[in-house]
Amino acid sequence: MAEYPSKNFIAGQWREGGSEDFAEIINPANKEVLVKIKKVSQQDVKNSISAAEECFQSWKKVSNSERAEILNKISELIKERADDYAEVLSLENGKSLAEAKAELLYGAGYFDFYAGQAKQISGRVIEESTEKKLQVLKEPVGVVGMITPWNFPQAMLARKLAAAFAAGCVCVAKPDHQTPLSALLLAKICEDAGVPKAALSVLVGDSEMIGKELMESSVVKKISFTGSTRVGKLLIEQSAKTVKRLSLELGGNAPFIIFESADIDKAVEGALASKYRNSGQTCVCSNRFFVHEKILGQFKEKFSQAISELKVGSGLESSVKIGPLINQAAVDKNNKLLEDAKKKGAEVIQSHELSQKEGFFFPPTLLVSNDLEIDAFQEEIFGPISIIYPFQSEEEVLKLANSTPYGLASYFYSQDRAQIQRVHDALEFGMVGINSGRISSPLAPFGGIKESGYGREGGEEGIKEYQNLKMSLELL
Repeated sequence: MAEYPSKNFIAGQWREGGSEDFAEIINPANKEVLVKIKKVSQQDVKNSISAAEECFQSWKKVSNSERAEILNKISELIKERADDYAEVLSLENGKSLAEAKAELLYGAGYFDFYAGQAKQISGRVIEESTEKKLQVLKEPVGVVGMITPWNFPQAMLARKLAAAFAAGCVCVAKPDHQTPLSALLLAKICEDAGVPKAALSVLVGDSEMIGKELMESSVVKKISFTGSTRVGKLLIEQSAKTVKRLSLELGGNAPFIIFESADIDKAVEGALASKYRNSGQTCVCSNRFFVHEKILGQFKEKFSQAISELKVGSGLESSVKIGPLINQAAVDKNNKLLEDAKKKGAEVIQSHELSQKEGFFFPPTLLVSNDLEIDAFQEEIFGPISIIYPFQSEEEVLKLANSTPYGLASYFYSQDRAQIQRVHDALEFGMVGINSGRISSPLAPFGGIKESGYGREGGEEGIKEYQNLKMSLELL
């Protein structure tokens, strides 16, 4: 296993933060402290921004092919170190070793993809007449602030960095204080791969203070944020003062619809994939299962059986599928949602008996509810609770699926080709899984609509988030 990082990566230097406070990184499986990291000071953040601004002047001039080589090297090093780094990721986050390694390789895929995209950056010349020449160029936006969550501590930063570096940007990143180790290990890889010093800082510290410095700095031209809708709305307000560009990947309330014609076995497989990855703690997790009443009994029986076979425990155990939740607040929230549903008549179909006496564990649970007023219908659960809502018609279920302010991910299962097209067109979400419980790929744009945010990560659209357009008109 890799050694735990114990210092911040400040302007290309491994240093202790200038604050008097420490961030304690806790293993959620047993509540033990893995390591303490001294938090950065306000001056550390200012220094990181200033150093990034200076570095940008040279980094933006590096050729596309040279940047591509560095991105390819980052990917290569992630793959080489994946086994060691996966243990660290599992310990700080709680997810299984298999999921941790998959996350690392998923992140590597973005560096591979954007290495190719870097080589394809080009402008265009518009010949309006023999007397005029118009040019359109793509230029990097400059210094970018990145704020990433705890649920995918390496992949969320990798996805942002890959596109930003490909475009020629420099970055000041703030990982979640609960899971900064994987982000710091990624910084080490970037350093070893040849990313210039000060082109990346990874800062552990007070969220409000770091966020304030990034938002108020006129040097920081863009913020890329993955997190809650509540915080995203605050960033929108704060960005007005400096007219910052924002990319926001916020909360979700994903529907998972199983129509009468669906292949039930495949639907169960997709439901497990979309719901129970990372113990249900993903923004694209299925939050509301809508099952046609004619197949409710079959799906309920098979899904319940599949859930009962999910082993709960420490992510380091090879057979474990469900690790702990991130902290006690997450456990309390899931308990509150479960109790509310039960009080309002929801039927508990399946719930594990937990043998773990320590750690932030919560049992994978399946309920059926006919009450749409339960809190879990409108709130993002962010845990291993699945709730089935029976439905009768396509029109009814589409209305229910879209009855949320969020618009990130959605899923449905059907073998009726005409229905597939109708439902695809009617769902008001940025991403749709059709007969699939997985929807993310480096080759395609990831992001939502409505209160799930705006901007995209991944695909050719992702690099555009880090580019400005410059038009020039020359009289000949």
